[in-house]
Amino acid sequence: MADSGARQALPQGPGAGGGVTHLAQLALLVSLATCLHYVEGFFPPVPVPGARLGLANLVTTVALCVLGPRDAVAVAAMRALLGSLLGGRFLGLGFAMSLAGATVSALAMGAARAYLRAAPVPASTAGGLVHNLTQAAVAYLVIGVGILPYLPHLVVLGLLAGWITGHLARPIIAAVSVSPAVQRPARPPAAMAHRRRVGWRGALAAALLLALGAAWVAGFALAGDHRDLVVELRNREVARIPLDRDAPPRYLEVELPGTGGYRATIEVRSGRARILPIPERYCPRGICSHTGWIERPGQAAICLPNRLVIRVVDRSR
Repeated sequence: MADSGARQALPQGPGAGGGVTHLAQLALLVSLATCLHYVEGFFPPVPVPGARLGLANLVTTVALCVLGPRDAVAVAAMRALLGSLLGGRFLGLGFAMSLAGATVSALAMGAARAYLRAAPVPASTAGGLVHNLTQAAVAYLVIGVGILPYLPHLVVLGLLAGWITGHLARPIIAAVSVSPAVQRPARPPAAMAHRRRVGWRGALAAALLLALGAAWVAGFALAGDHRDLVVELRNREVARIPLDRDAPPRYLEVELPGTGGYRATIEVRSGRARILPIPERYCPRGICSHTGWIERPGQAAICLPNRLVIRVVDRSR
């Protein structure tokens, strides 16, 4: 008779424990990931297009380490699909970015586990970085160069979010994988030393990325004062306004396609510009208005649902 106090490990692998058991486990993980994805939508938006806390990636990491890479990709794809249906953004740009980022991130984490034997934290960190870069690539294909100024922020936020979710996933993975049969063998000292070297290299690479991002931002701050505001709608320039600090305030209205004639308002004042709040039914998360004022060359504010971009450029270049 089995010991009633023994803790049972979650069966490993796509076919472990029978098809019905495996399907139930997968459905549970998809449901949990979808709930986290939906709940995260109520958090205050981060003023960077495509950037989120990544709570749903926590479940993807658990699925990867417990069930395997194939199931992790399935969980990521299904939660992106169901999350977009619940949020009312199915087949929109947000859905495309979420689906691409989630699936490619899960594939990257699976590759890190399979070929590099990465632990949950490094695998999740790599997944967070790939997630944001994939979303940036999708946004670039749709709106063009307006997304590029956000790349340093997306890199840093992706690494940070992946690192945090990896640490949150570790105790969960340990709790559902307590059977000695599924525990990985202890690493020899040489392997541990190699792992520490790889960790230091990763830390140095992250520090280098941060330094490059800081240098990029500093370069924008030192740019000349001859600046223009470029307004683009659906990858087409519709206006170019000089950002002169002594010019009187100006309000530019841009009609958004597919909104029944609604016009978004862009305020230009004292050498700065911003997008005024757009109704939630046309811009659900309002990231463009939360970005606030932009004034340095390279800065941009983006309304992804309507593909509206305002960015500051150096007139002398």
